[in-house]
Amino acid sequence: MAEFELPDNDVNKYQVIDGSRDEAILKTLNDIVSNTGGDALNGGVVNKFGRNIDVDAGTEIIASFGGTFNIMTTADTLDVVSSSAADASGGTGATLLLIQGIGADFLNIEEYITPTGTTPVTTVNSYLGVNRVYVVASGTGNTNAGSITIDDTSNTVGTQAQVPAGASVTQQCIYHTQIGRTFELNFLNLSAIKVTGGGGQPEITIKGYSFSRVTNTVYEVIDLQMDLSVENNVIIPYTNPIVYTGREVIYFTCTTDTANTKVSLRFSGSEGDS
Repeated sequence: MAEFELPDNDVNKYQVIDGSRDEAILKTLNDIVSNTGGDALNGGVVNKFGRNIDVDAGTEIIASFGGTFNIMTTADTLDVVSSSAADASGGTGATLLLIQGIGADFLNIEEYITPTGTTPVTTVNSYLGVNRVYVVASGTGNTNAGSITIDDTSNTVGTQAQVPAGASVTQQCIYHTQIGRTFELNFLNLSAIKVTGGGGQPEITIKGYSFSRVTNTVYEVIDLQMDLSVENNVIIPYTNPIVYTGREVIYFTCTTDTANTKVSLRFSGSEGDS
């Protein structure tokens, strides 16, 4: 699953009280994968990554499902469905999923779901948003066979997450902060290419937004431009991090002047109690 690296600090700082160095490393890696803070450690790490493999001329969310991302403002259960019957108990694809997100109380929640192939299965919990879904058990295929889509049950908002076929984990640059927490974004890595077709190289604009659940307002906080005829990869370490408070929805979009543009983005930072 993508790249998981320990922070550039003395790893002994991250030891659990009654555990070994190896246990501390495993705990840190789990926090990075699961997108929850590391309460047993000194703070937490958020590591988000996503891609849109086909941005047409215009603006789309940087997420595998593409198009427009609509934010849930009323908590609802979620419907989970795959494009393949093999993603089911006893199948060759995904046999167990873990969903992690934000509940109606703006706190982190998670639950395990056994997919039922092309028949939707509904979560027990109600969510305001999804931070990550990943395969925790699979059959002989060792990954999810189809694209697994997660929508609100009432079908009033639309897709909240997707695990692309063969990826085993969501690929979306969307993060919901829980109440009473502060997230400091201190790293961003962006790459883009034109995947097919003739013509010139795209010029793209990447924008980072925050929707505040407190003010019910969208704020533009990041604006980056890239001419792919000049460069196609940018790494930005923020010396002064961008600070987000609790109950915010952080998301990124890509605008391109050329169809068939692929964009991949990763952002990360530290999260702790406000």
